[in-house]
Amino acid sequence: MSFISAREHGAKPGSGGVASGQQEAIDRRERLRKLALETIDLAKDPYYMRNHLGQIECKLCLTLHPNEGNYLAHTQGKRHQQNLAKRAAREAAEKQAVPAPQKRGPLKKTVKIGRPGYRVTKQFDPTTRQRSLLFQVEYPEIEENTKPRYRFMSAYEQRVEPTDKNYMYLLFAAEPYEVIAFKVPNVEVEKADGHLFTHWDPDGKVYSLQFYFKNRGFEGNTVNQQGLTMPPPPAIPPPLPPSFPPLVLSEIRDTSATSLQAVKLLAQYRSGKGPGKVMCTTDDDATLTQLATAWYGLAMGGTKVQEASYIFQELGDKYNWTALLYNCRALCHMKAGEWEEAERDLLDALSKDAKDPDTLANLITVGLHLAKSTARYASQLKVIAPTHPIVQRMAAGDDAFSRAAAAMA
Repeated sequence: MSFISAREHGAKPGSGGVASGQQEAIDRRERLRKLALETIDLAKDPYYMRNHLGQIECKLCLTLHPNEGNYLAHTQGKRHQQNLAKRAAREAAEKQAVPAPQKRGPLKKTVKIGRPGYRVTKQFDPTTRQRSLLFQVEYPEIEENTKPRYRFMSAYEQRVEPTDKNYMYLLFAAEPYEVIAFKVPNVEVEKADGHLFTHWDPDGKVYSLQFYFKNRGFEGNTVNQQGLTMPPPPAIPPPLPPSFPPLVLSEIRDTSATSLQAVKLLAQYRSGKGPGKVMCTTDDDATLTQLATAWYGLAMGGTKVQEASYIFQELGDKYNWTALLYNCRALCHMKAGEWEEAERDLLDALSKDAKDPDTLANLITVGLHLAKSTARYASQLKVIAPTHPIVQRMAAGDDAFSRAAAAMA
């Protein structure tokens, strides 16, 4: 279109030409976009998202849009409206499936007046051999028309004391008194008829509760509430320690590991007389006393083996470690069945004294239990101590095998 023809259509001099239909549509969409942005806040639209390419995404319909106007036009379209209706229907169905939470009334705030008085009675039924506890709690100032309540609580529910799975708590509550708790064994309570009894005396204001423990698993103290304890049932007396053959002190040689002074003191300690007994009553922390106690623990076995191991460990840390101390601690590991730890101690002892026959003999014993080769230690022991009992036993075994082989030939 020329300038002259433009003037013929009513354009003013100096202005552009008449806008086409496409340009008018673009201008109309831009004006509508600006009006929509003035009334609609896209920041509050939960489905509006601009990606890293500058495009706009609809998170509900998973569509891409080049600008805000195109996105706003999409939100008024059929697809977006249908997806909104589907989402609303699904959320309504989910809300109907989930039960509404019960409304809790406001908590009643009362001024606490202290802890109530109580009495605890421990009972034992000789016929059923069941133990029971009777709690009597006094509430003289309890509110009218109210009754005390009780509850058993697990040790994992409380935050006052360290958690101990062996105990549970029995709670009593009544307004306006503070809640009190009793620590009782975590043993199953007998809930059969007549074994769980509660009674509230409205005249005397005393609340009573009695329950029985089941027979199995009842051990230890029963009640502990601010110093209140219940002794355990009578324990079965432990068996007497095994008797050991008497020690012949004249057979103890000065060249063997058992020539330690503690062995003689051990014999005196077992006999209940002599300087060994006097030594234990005079100075319990002396070195010889500790050695005698450790050797006595090795002879007794059981839990005393661990005590003996602690003694040898303490002596080794306090003084220099010797081959004898390593052998002693290895014996403790061997008594406990810890053969790998015993082997490590014996190798340390071998590094201290490579010609110690007792170390080599113990290494042979440990090697047999660990299914390892002991030929090297056996050959060294034959050279160092040819009269050692283990050497003689191996020689006797070799002779027996040779005779059997000759008989079979």
